[in-house]
Amino acid sequence: MKLKFWLITRPAAVLFLASLMGASAYAATNNCPHVTGTQTVNGAVITTPGPSGGSPDNTLTATNNINGIGNGCTSIDQTFRNISGTGAFFSNTGTYLFETPTSSAYDPLVFATSLTFASVRGTSGGTADTTNDFTQTGTGSAKSGSSDLFLTDAVAGGNGIYRMSLGVLAASVSGAGGAGVVTVSVCSGSSLTATFSTSAACTGAGGTGFQQLTLNLANTTALQALAVSFATPVTNLAINVNLNLTGGGGFLTSSIGSLSLDFAEAPEPATFGLMGSALAGLAFAANRRRRK
Repeated sequence: MKLKFWLITRPAAVLFLASLMGASAYAATNNCPHVTGTQTVNGAVITTPGPSGGSPDNTLTATNNINGIGNGCTSIDQTFRNISGTGAFFSNTGTYLFETPTSSAYDPLVFATSLTFASVRGTSGGTADTTNDFTQTGTGSAKSGSSDLFLTDAVAGGNGIYRMSLGVLAASVSGAGGAGVVTVSVCSGSSLTATFSTSAACTGAGGTGFQQLTLNLANTTALQALAVSFATPVTNLAINVNLNLTGGGGFLTSSIGSLSLDFAEAPEPATFGLMGSALAGLAFAANRRRRK
């Protein structure tokens, strides 16, 4: 008895694998601020949140109220809420953000979701904010400020967040004593109502894990970045971002242009299994053709 095998041709296989990668269904919602502009900060032209008048507005307060007061905004399956700013550098009305990708149908298993914070806004019609509040001037004087936010991942087709990255653009820390440090403290847990800067405080409040990134800034306009991975992907995060700047000698300034947080999701294990089966089929087909 002869057995007949239906073999997948290479073009069809590519389409099949693509369908597997996009098999997860997501809600077509992305209501976070997306308007961008450009500003020159520390000699570099960088992408910043856009001018006022965008819809929705991109202040921390406005972003935090898009889904209702305190409920933040949603990008596909990730909701950012309880967004606030305190201290010398972050304020609820003078700190702005934008989110990428801008699509309401992108796949977060393929593209990381990114939030970019800045205290300047892009130019258009005289509605820009050109005063960089992420700046400290003075010989050896130091100040700090923080922003808090909570992230909930709905896990619609994924397994939660498996990697978080921190990025800083256009940093200036020149002069004797000039310095800049960004610390991001991440506490995971489903019932958290506050952010924490130590592991003990996180777990003491019911958190299930604690991670911390510390980026000591160099004097460069290029991107400076760090990333942290979670051994088990997480679905709820309480995040504190702290910026500390020390002015350089001779009343030089220390400052940054923008700060971004990226969140990457883990694919479903089942998806990997399907892809493995498909790849095995491709290997079988190729081997059969070679025998012929």
